[in-house]
Amino acid sequence: MEKTGERKTEPGLTLHPDWADVAIFNMGTAGFSEYKQRVFMALDKLQPNHYYDIISSVPVYRREIFLGICSTYIDSHPDYELTEDNCRIYNRKRR
Repeated sequence: MEKTGERKTEPGLTLHPDWADVAIFNMGTAGFSEYKQRVFMALDKLQPNHYYDIISSVPVYRREIFLGICSTYIDSHPDYELTEDNCRIYNRKRR
């Protein structure tokens, strides 16, 4: 039974609305652009019906940035989707 005032948190990743501004501030414009390009290239190589496990593959300090870049990628690649908890990105493209 849950105690009064105790919050139950769902596992998963969340994306802050200003993730890109924070990333550029921390990484610099060139560093952010380079990282975004590397993430896009990795997602381009993701085989159909396979996924990229963000939790096991991305360092904790980069997860929000990675998730934001994945969201940007999905905007122009409709065959890709994130799980509800944002822990994996799938390439749902049919072969």
